[in-house]
Amino acid sequence: MEVDLYVVHGVRSAPHFLEGFRTVLHRRLEEAGHAVRSETLFPYGDWNRSPAAQLREAARDLFLAERDARRSVGGRRVLERIREGGWPSEGRRIVLAGHSAGGVAAARAAELMMLEGASAPPLVVMIGSPRFRISAPLREWTLRVCAGAPGRRGVFRPRDGIVRIAAFGGLAWPSRTRSRTEETVFVPIVGGHTDYFRDREPWTDAGGRTNLELTLDAVRSWLTARGL
Repeated sequence: MEVDLYVVHGVRSAPHFLEGFRTVLHRRLEEAGHAVRSETLFPYGDWNRSPAAQLREAARDLFLAERDARRSVGGRRVLERIREGGWPSEGRRIVLAGHSAGGVAAARAAELMMLEGASAPPLVVMIGSPRFRISAPLREWTLRVCAGAPGRRGVFRPRDGIVRIAAFGGLAWPSRTRSRTEETVFVPIVGGHTDYFRDREPWTDAGGRTNLELTLDAVRSWLTARGL
């Protein structure tokens, strides 16, 4: 299968922050027999752009676009790049993997694709992203990855403050690894929001696996279960 992989940065992101993640995920998909094209996107700009402007756009995508995805700034920018690369079709799949606000932009772009009549929903991975209601057609095609570990009585607790931000109220974290909507996986990384992609000590578990490996394993397992 042909796979277009878009790795989407959040706000105030370093230019190469997600490059290691993109490179390894690209390789793993190729090793599974897929023909892969991949690139990183900066829908809000990188750390050289005004932080205030980036935060305004990300907040719009999280809150205002909750009622209408067409209001999304980052989502529209991601969608424009997808159009340039080509629309999904039989035998070709689009994967959108975003960190923090980049996950919101990725999901909004997927919503816009469905509004425009895409025949195949993209696969959306949101890593350390704020929460909002995913539209029904995308729920089984969306994964949330959150830093966390088992707490009392086996209940998982998020250790990433950003994932506690939500565009809606009253929804507690589930006691199991599946939420009321899309699938949620907690990864026991060392650290929090900015540490999912660390690939060296001291960001390793007792078995010597790095944060990047733990994050990639969660993402790759989910993609495999959905045909990739």
